[in-house]
Amino acid sequence: MSILIRCIVLLLIGNVAWGSEFQMPVEGNIVLCSNERLCIQLKNNNETYLLSPKNFQIKSKIDRLSEGDYIVGHGQINVESNNIVLSNLLMVGLNRLYGTWISKSGDIYKFDDYLTMEKCVAPCFEDSPRQIISYQITPGRGASWLLLMMNFDIQTGILSFSEDKSLRIDFNNSKRHLMLFPVDSPFKERTFERVIPYR
Repeated sequence: MSILIRCIVLLLIGNVAWGSEFQMPVEGNIVLCSNERLCIQLKNNNETYLLSPKNFQIKSKIDRLSEGDYIVGHGQINVESNNIVLSNLLMVGLNRLYGTWISKSGDIYKFDDYLTMEKCVAPCFEDSPRQIISYQITPGRGASWLLLMMNFDIQTGILSFSEDKSLRIDFNNSKRHLMLFPVDSPFKERTFERVIPYR
């Protein structure tokens, strides 16, 4: 390959990757601005910017975020207008998922952060053994979220929240699903008085 052709290829790759908008990694917490619009507090410098979508597809994903959520993606920062135009959304940490959940069988799932969770097979007590499972969430269709869980194997599924604050995970490649309830829910109090979830 001639030097000229190599230069042309490199220029094309550069234009695709960066374009004229200078896309950069965007990572941080979702916060509410004074006008109740969603902003992002960047992880690397704690600066806060108004969050705007690059297109309608990104807007539909941003509209599903809440205060306290965490996002990883790419976008363009405009310092003068104090604005970040988000061009893609790679990963989401859902604040409402954080905490301890219980299944109908009494298994305990504790989401420690936006990347790891602990699982305890019933009956669960303070000193019960736990499995550490890595997970990742990305926006799915409608109001659902795509879930990737990695332990000894890899499982994928669709995660959705119900109006009663329960959580449903429909696993791909099977007809199996998992229902989870907050440990302080009436369901837990009625059914699992003998279970002592660790926190």
